[in-house]
Amino acid sequence: MTTTAVVTGASSGMGLFASVELAKRGLDVVATVRDTARAGALLAAAEEAGGSVQVAELEVTAPDAADRLAAIAADHDGIDVLINNAGRGCVGTAEDLTMEEIEAQLAVNYLGPVRLTKAVLPAMRERGQGRILTVTSVGGVVGQPFAAAQQAADAGRAIADAATSDDYRFRWQTSESAERFAGISLADLDGSRVHGVTAGWIASS
Repeated sequence: MTTTAVVTGASSGMGLFASVELAKRGLDVVATVRDTARAGALLAAAEEAGGSVQVAELEVTAPDAADRLAAIAADHDGIDVLINNAGRGCVGTAEDLTMEEIEAQLAVNYLGPVRLTKAVLPAMRERGQGRILTVTSVGGVVGQPFAAAQQAADAGRAIADAATSDDYRFRWQTSESAERFAGISLADLDGSRVHGVTAGWIASS
């Protein structure tokens, strides 16, 4: 039985590379984008790699996003893997950013994945199988100056590894250095360790 994977934000970057890598590994990939007219690079990369992906329009913040995902599931006899990759960047302090900018950030990077996860999870539970990956930033665990609202090929392969591996983990890191950095942050109770590591970033910028 073919495994169907849905990847959001697949027109470029990590989503593009993850879609191509999953297709190379034999998965039935539905690569979603906000605008199908911008899927040229994705389709070209898939063809060059000898794989094939289906492109579908999906805006993760839209009220009908769950319905569109349900339609994809109906066409593919279910969704086995959901990769919440769509995201937006927004650099600035909370003081400087407008509430509209902050709310837009939350709509894409938090509420979007929640909306789609809620859409696929019941069927996965009923089947007793399925996998959901949400791509996040190191900013989620390591505070970076001037990135209050938003803190690629290797990352694409890491996503594909997480989606297809029999090694189940709660968190996957894209590199050993990212793993060490996350460990420092999570163990840092007063902020001194992270400050010591990142102080040079400010001094050298």
